[in-house]
Amino acid sequence: MGRVFGRDLAGLKAAGTSSHGSLALARLSGLLFFAAVMNLPFVDQAFHMDDGIYLLLAKNVVRNPWFPQDVPVRFEGFFAPDLGSTEHPWPLTVYLLALSARVGKGYSEVGLHLGFLVFPIGLACAMYFLARRFTGRPVLATLTLLTLPVVYVSSHTLMTDLPVLALWVASVALFSHGADAGRRSLVWLGAAGAALASFVSYAGLGLIPLLAFYAFLRRNRSALVTAVGLPAALFLIRLIFDMHHFRRFTPGLLLGSYFFVKGVLSPELLLEKCAYIVTTLGGVTLCPLALLALCRRKWILFGLLLSTSALLVRGISGYGPAEKILFVLFSGAGIAGILEVAGVTARALYSFRDRSRMAGDDLFLGVWFLGFLLFCGAAYMNGSARYVLPATPPLVLVLMRRLERGRGWPGARWIAYANPTLAGALALCLAAADREFAEMYRSFGSTLERAYPNRAGRLWFTGEWGFRAYLERMGGEELGRRDPRPDPGDLMVVPSLATSYTTLLSDRMSLDSIALVAPSRAAFDVPAVSRDSALVYTIGMPFHDRSDGVDFSVCFVTPDSRRVLHGGRLLPEEGRRWSVRRIPLAEVAGRKGMIVFSVEVGASQDAEADWIAVARARICKPTGPSELALYDFREHLSEAHIESMAGTRYHTPANRPVFPLTVWLEQERAARLLCTFDYRPAFSLGLMDGSIHAGFWSMGWGLLPFSYSNSGSALETIRVYEVVRKVDAYGESELSWYAQ
Repeated sequence: MGRVFGRDLAGLKAAGTSSHGSLALARLSGLLFFAAVMNLPFVDQAFHMDDGIYLLLAKNVVRNPWFPQDVPVRFEGFFAPDLGSTEHPWPLTVYLLALSARVGKGYSEVGLHLGFLVFPIGLACAMYFLARRFTGRPVLATLTLLTLPVVYVSSHTLMTDLPVLALWVASVALFSHGADAGRRSLVWLGAAGAALASFVSYAGLGLIPLLAFYAFLRRNRSALVTAVGLPAALFLIRLIFDMHHFRRFTPGLLLGSYFFVKGVLSPELLLEKCAYIVTTLGGVTLCPLALLALCRRKWILFGLLLSTSALLVRGISGYGPAEKILFVLFSGAGIAGILEVAGVTARALYSFRDRSRMAGDDLFLGVWFLGFLLFCGAAYMNGSARYVLPATPPLVLVLMRRLERGRGWPGARWIAYANPTLAGALALCLAAADREFAEMYRSFGSTLERAYPNRAGRLWFTGEWGFRAYLERMGGEELGRRDPRPDPGDLMVVPSLATSYTTLLSDRMSLDSIALVAPSRAAFDVPAVSRDSALVYTIGMPFHDRSDGVDFSVCFVTPDSRRVLHGGRLLPEEGRRWSVRRIPLAEVAGRKGMIVFSVEVGASQDAEADWIAVARARICKPTGPSELALYDFREHLSEAHIESMAGTRYHTPANRPVFPLTVWLEQERAARLLCTFDYRPAFSLGLMDGSIHAGFWSMGWGLLPFSYSNSGSALETIRVYEVVRKVDAYGESELSWYAQ
C-alpha cells in the first residue's frame, strides 16, 4: 500500500510544515499500527475452516507455480481431479503462504499468520483513503470497519475473504482518487486491483461494473474504458491459460454445479440465504444498537415487526427463547440498515438529476452495498458471514455520512463514536470463542499422536476444517465417500461436527440395488460360465421393521431344467443388515440359461412391506487377488424378464414390482471403536453450533451468526476406529465434487 499511495504520503510529508498534513500522516500511521497490534494476539491461532485447502495449494506452488490449483484432492468425501473450477480461479494468496513458509522455514501457524497481517494492515490503509474521499471522519470510519466482528474474526484465517476485501477497498480507493483528480496512474492501479481481486475470487469481478459505474457518475470516459477493459482483459488472458492447461472451460463445472445441481436460485434456498444475510448484517457488522440508532424510526419499526413475524416460520419457530430474542434483534437491525441504505440510494437517484456530487456519492455507495448483497443472495451456494465482507465498507460510509448530516436518533453521534468500542468488544469475544473452536482440532492432533506413536497402518479421516489440516500434518489422508482403500489395522478418525460424512466403512451404508416387491420375479439371460465362476450379491430388506419375513430364492433355469441355487426365508432380524452371499456356479458351468430372483410374501400377506434389495449382484471369476466381473445384473435390469402377479397393487411408481432403488441399511461391522474424545468449549458464545442455531461460518448450522449456550454439552466428539475388514467395493466409483 506504501507504493500505491506513494504520492499521497509524499504530499502529506511535504505538508509537514502544516499541522493538517502532519496530523493526517500521524493518523494513518496510528491506524496501521492499530491494525497490526489488534491482530497480533491471534497469530498463533490454529488452522481453521478451509485453511487446510489453501495450505495444500501453497505446498503445490513449488511443483506447479503457474497452476497451483492443479492438484487432485478430496473435499467432504468427494473427489476433484484438480481445483481449477472452484470459486477461486487463481488464488494468489497461496504464493504469500508459500513465501511465508520459506522465510519461516515451515508451515507454522505463527509464520503464516504473520505473513497474512499484510491484509488487515492494507485494509486499514485503503479504508482510510477511501473514507477521506467520502466522509469527514476517516479515522472513525476506518476504526469502525476494522472492529466489525465479521472483519476481525475473518482476519485470523488463511482464507481469501479478507484479502479480497482489502483488494476491493484498495481498488475503489485508488480508482476514485484517480478518476476525481485526473490521475491516470491511479485509475490503472485501481483497475489492476480489480483484476487481482477477480483472480483470487470470482466475487472480485463485481468490481468491474462498480468501477465503471463510478466513472460513469464522474463522466470520465477514459476511466470507464480502463475500468472495464483492463481487468476484463487480464481476467480473460488468465482464463485462456486455464482453459488450455485444464482442457476445459474452467468456470463451466462451477456454474453447472451451482445453478443446475445445487439449485442456488431455488426459492426456498434464496429465502434462507436472504434471512441469513439480514441476521449477519444486524449481528456482526455494526453494533445492533448503533445500526438502529442511525436508521429512521419507520425502518426500525418495520424491521422489528417483520423479524418478529418471522418467528412463526417453520424452523425459526423451534428456536429457544434466547435465540428468538437474538434473531429479532439481529434481523430487525439488519432489515432497518438495508432499508436505510435503500432509502438513501433512492433519494440520491432522484437528486442526481441535478448532478449533485453528494447525491452521486450516495448513489455509488448504495449501489455498491445493495448490489453486493444481491450477488450474495443469488450467486453463493450457501450463507456465511464472511461472504458479506465486501458490503461492509459502503455500509459504514453511508451511515457515517448520515451521521455527518445530523440525522438519526438523539445521542446517535455518541453511539457512533462508541461503536468501535462496543463492536470491538463483541469482536474480541467472538474471536476468542473462534480461537478456542479452532484450537480443539490442533489439541486433538497432538493427543492422537501421543496415543498412537507407533501405528503400523495408514491414517484416514472423514472431515474438513482445521481437523483436516492437523490430520494431514500427521500423514493422514481424507477418505472418500465410496473409497475402499482402508485395510485391516488402519486407523479411521471421524468427527461429529467438522462436516463428517458416511463412507463404505460406516455402520449404515447406501447401495444402489434392484428392489423386488413380493410377489415377483426377475429373470436375467446370462452367458455360459466357467467352473470357477460364482454368483455374488448383497441382500437386505428395506422395510424389515414392518415385515415378518420374505421367501427368497435364486434359480438357474434352462428350457429343460430348473436348479435352485439358493432358497429360504429371509427374516427381519437378518434382513435389517446388508449380508453378502456367494454361490459357486460349478454345477451349471458351460450351460446357457437364466438366473431368476424370486420373492414371495410372508405370512402376513402384506406386499407393501415385503421388499428385497439385491445389490452388487454379479457373476465373477477370480483373477489372482482380485476378481473379474463377467455379468452385472443391475446394468442389465432393463433387459430382464419381469413377472408380477396379476391384480396385485404394489404401491410403487407405475405399480412396478422390480425397479432400481438406493437403499440404506446397516452392514456388518467394518471398523472397531477404539476411543472417543469430547471437546467442550469454555466460552458460552458459539459460532458454529447447530444446537443453538449458530452458523457464523455456514448457515447450515443456523441462521444466527452467533448465539449463547449454557448447556455444557460437547461441541465436538471425535471417534477413533480401527479397520477390521476389507470392504466390498464392487461397482463403487469416486463421487465427483463437481457433479454433487
